[in-house]
Amino acid sequence: MRKIYEAFAFLVVCSVFFLDTINANATTLQQLGVQKTEEGFRTIFFLKGELPEKVNTKTRPTVRVQFTKFEVLPSIKPDEILTTSIIKEVKFKTGKEGTITITIADPKAHVEYIVLPTIPPKPGTYRLIFDIIPSGYVIPVEEPTSLKTKQEEKIKPEENVVSERQWKVKTVQKEATTKAAEIEAIPFDEYIFREAEAAFQRRYFNKALVLYNSYLQRNKLAHRKQVLLHRAMAYYELHKEEWHKYGFEMIQLFEEALKETGNISEVARIQCIIASLYRRLGVVNRAEKIINTLMSKSLPSEVLGCIWKEIGLIKLAKQQPVEAISSLYKALSQQITTGERAEIHYTIGKILVETGAYKEALYHLNNAMELEPTIYQKTSDIIKQIGTALFGMRKFKSAQRMLIWYLNLKPDSKEKDLLWAQIAECFYQQNKLKLAERLQNHVMVEMPDTEGAYIIMLRRAQMLEQKEKSGIFQAEMVYEELSKKSLPLPLREITYFRWAVLNVREGKLEKALKIVNNYISTTPKNMPLDNFLELRSNILAQIIINFRLKEKYQQIVKLYEQYQNDVPKTSSVIKALAESYEALGSPDRAISFYKELLNSSGQNSEAILLKLAKLSFELRDLDGSLSYLNQLKSDAFLKEKLLLLVKIKREQNDWKGVLTSLNKLLAKDNSYLKDKNLALLYLEALIKNERCNRAMEFAKQAIQNIAGLTKKEQLEIYKARMQCAIHLKKLNEAIAAAHKAIETADEEDVRCGLLYQLSKLYKQQGKTKDVELCLQKLALCKSELWKRFAEQELSFMKLNRRTEQQ
Repeated sequence: MRKIYEAFAFLVVCSVFFLDTINANATTLQQLGVQKTEEGFRTIFFLKGELPEKVNTKTRPTVRVQFTKFEVLPSIKPDEILTTSIIKEVKFKTGKEGTITITIADPKAHVEYIVLPTIPPKPGTYRLIFDIIPSGYVIPVEEPTSLKTKQEEKIKPEENVVSERQWKVKTVQKEATTKAAEIEAIPFDEYIFREAEAAFQRRYFNKALVLYNSYLQRNKLAHRKQVLLHRAMAYYELHKEEWHKYGFEMIQLFEEALKETGNISEVARIQCIIASLYRRLGVVNRAEKIINTLMSKSLPSEVLGCIWKEIGLIKLAKQQPVEAISSLYKALSQQITTGERAEIHYTIGKILVETGAYKEALYHLNNAMELEPTIYQKTSDIIKQIGTALFGMRKFKSAQRMLIWYLNLKPDSKEKDLLWAQIAECFYQQNKLKLAERLQNHVMVEMPDTEGAYIIMLRRAQMLEQKEKSGIFQAEMVYEELSKKSLPLPLREITYFRWAVLNVREGKLEKALKIVNNYISTTPKNMPLDNFLELRSNILAQIIINFRLKEKYQQIVKLYEQYQNDVPKTSSVIKALAESYEALGSPDRAISFYKELLNSSGQNSEAILLKLAKLSFELRDLDGSLSYLNQLKSDAFLKEKLLLLVKIKREQNDWKGVLTSLNKLLAKDNSYLKDKNLALLYLEALIKNERCNRAMEFAKQAIQNIAGLTKKEQLEIYKARMQCAIHLKKLNEAIAAAHKAIETADEEDVRCGLLYQLSKLYKQQGKTKDVELCLQKLALCKSELWKRFAEQELSFMKLNRRTEQQ
């Protein structure tokens, strides 16, 4: 009966009334009666079978009820029972397209009708009730039979009593008194209210809603508050699965009921429902405001359960899953119905599935199923969530069963391609490879360009990666093909990430970088890119390190300057950058990276300090260079330290410091003097410090022992030796050194200067002939200065010679 009465709208207005028919036998009239009411007469037909096909009240003075097939029990005599001052005649036509025709004496009479179940309801039975109200007058109301009298009266056996009291009139005069004394004549409004409440309690919400609206249209106030509240609840229950379509109408009805509802608990419950509707309609802030107002009041546990549940769902709508679960747990601690408890467990389970807490999710989802075993009939998603949780827990056989069950419930699910792909993976994990492959092929053929098909392609690419070189090549082709598709963002992310990682693994770092850059540049700015930024950093680090091994310093600097914010500052990368800038002649940039390396690693700090000292020296920051050198404590870099220290002292013109540092170096190892640069510097320091004996001795050793001396370097040694000999007044050694220097000198100016120096040495020895010979050679110099000097000296010598002869 419930399915029948929920399927049809019951009208109480004067209009054409069409009802759908059901497959059944002929409708049989089992009983009928008439009752005097406050306004007129009520005619009641007790019927069994299908509902009327059509009821027509517009053809007055006749009212016609049409059935697909109609029969009447032989014992029923309508003329004897139903004829009154208003009802002129009642006729039946049985068989196919049977009818009941009521002829009304007053052609302007008002007719209302309603279809109601019998009391108590019996399968297949119902009442068709007509209220006929004469025009222009109201029939006086008779005193109703008291309830006590009704109970005391006995019904005669021959009246054939059925499931409810019979209403039967044998003869009815103009005043239309009833023979059935047990029938209480009540106002039609009260009758409608009682029937509406009965329908509401039995959850016949469609019927109840129509009756409540009919009651309100009659402007009766006796039960207005209750009618408004129950009408809103009936409308809500009737359309709550279509809240997106009827939500604002529900809110309007509830708010109308709130204006006349005084009970605090009842008001709070309605407000909680209104908040729920606002939240589902996307007006989350309005919903939250209502709930916050409710939370400030002292409310019973059953209302608090609704409120905490709604707080949880609002938090969920605001992307706060942890806070949502906390509030939903509080709702579970309140006095709520089993259905609400099941719904909350389902919601918690769904949140936990989305966050990957599959074990805890399964606990709540199973609880929901235990509390309300039929929950899957209205919320089939719970089966999918259980399947997803089992899949996440790698219980593939159970997951497969649940997901197939869900698809049986929702064969046209928008996610069917994804779910079939997941089921195929379950088969694959159970080693049912052929079945998995067949299902995958089915999805790709029957559901191409769907998320499920793309997932299968990704899965196959992953399996190809595990094969040899040919498999890797095929996998890359799959990724490249997928990259051309219009993929959902999560799948697009997976595709590009795996594709880039595959190229990294194969050593194709620059191609991997290009793939990552392509993804980043074509992804909406509001989407998270953390994984790709991290991958790009790792790729950049590997490229830089590889370039360093190949001494591609220019490429390293170019890459760094392009991706400054993305290059990771690992010790290997910083070292590569420092060396690159050093090699490219940017000591200031190199110093900044060496400092960073020194602070970050602490490893090889002595080598880094030496680098910093050298680079600071290049920048002529002598104090900074000395500061770094002073931090060197070990002997590992003693030679480099002393050499740099010598250069610094030389720049500072501190020749005593130069000699001191060089002596420290030679004290450690004499072999350092085999380095010609160091040897020449040592010779210069000896001379500057007037250590001429040692200088002359060292100069002789240097010429003999140091290989690879250039003529210029040899010249410097001879000149130093000559200067020391002059200083020590060892003229013969000075002259010998001067001759060697002249032989070595390539530049004419230098050679001429040495000839001049040699002439002076000979002059000191009084060797006029040798002096003259030197001046003659000096006169051959191209320089006019030397020529004039030589010619003047030669003229002066000739003049002296003549004077002496005279």
